[in-house]
Amino acid sequence: MKIMREEEKREKEEELVELEETVLTLKQQNEKAKRALSKLENVVSQQRRHVEKQRKLAETQFSYRICLERMIRDTMHQ
Repeated sequence: MKIMREEEKREKEEELVELEETVLTLKQQNEKAKRALSKLENVVSQQRRHVEKQRKLAETQFSYRICLERMIRDTMHQ
């Protein structure tokens, strides 16, 4: 009886050690994933700013083109 209890106790301790190792591994993977996510969020943020800057530039160029076309048309009709 005593030997069986000691064996069960040892098995439970081994299982506990395995579970603790698994928890540690999962925490490390979670931290790694968080760092990767943070990097990706930074890249997306930079790209979003770049796209917005390019959009504003395109709008400005379009407005300038329209203005030039009007000036040319007005000059030709005079």
